[in-house]
Amino acid sequence: MKREEAYYFKILLSNGFSDEFEEWLDSHLKTENPLSDIVLKLSFCASDTNKVISCLHNYCLEETFDVGIVRDMIRIFLKRSYVEKRFSKEELYALMHSFAITYESSPEMNLEPFSDMLYVYDYYLLAEEGIISMDKLDQAVYAFLGFGERINYDLLWNTPKKKTWIGAGAFGRKRK
Repeated sequence: MKREEAYYFKILLSNGFSDEFEEWLDSHLKTENPLSDIVLKLSFCASDTNKVISCLHNYCLEETFDVGIVRDMIRIFLKRSYVEKRFSKEELYALMHSFAITYESSPEMNLEPFSDMLYVYDYYLLAEEGIISMDKLDQAVYAFLGFGERINYDLLWNTPKKKTWIGAGAFGRKRK
């Protein structure tokens, strides 16, 4: 098991998604011979989600890993689950926030890779109130989910169009 996979499963399990981990573990229990240390440890605690999360967390602390890969795995999971209608748009945005919070709760981690997902639910609530454009938010989130593009929250704000004054100079004189 790669550290990136372990952290990915840790985030999923911490948010109540166990199907992918269980499939992964079952597959490795059937195909690995002999079992790797991590698969053996996980098999002993597979019935207790908290123990599995703790085991995965400790495994991840043993070596550094690429958090960007973890973010992309989460991003692809969210995209696939949304396309399969596993959850609604509101649930998608709430999960993005929750996954970022789960990731952020580890003090040894750098939040940067998950910063795009941290405030998305707050912006969803603003869009629900009509304060920002839901279409712009959806486009930004779908670009993130589909292609990994950064979410520029500054571009989501509704800004009034600037008034232009035609025929008047800086001091109210007519231009020639």
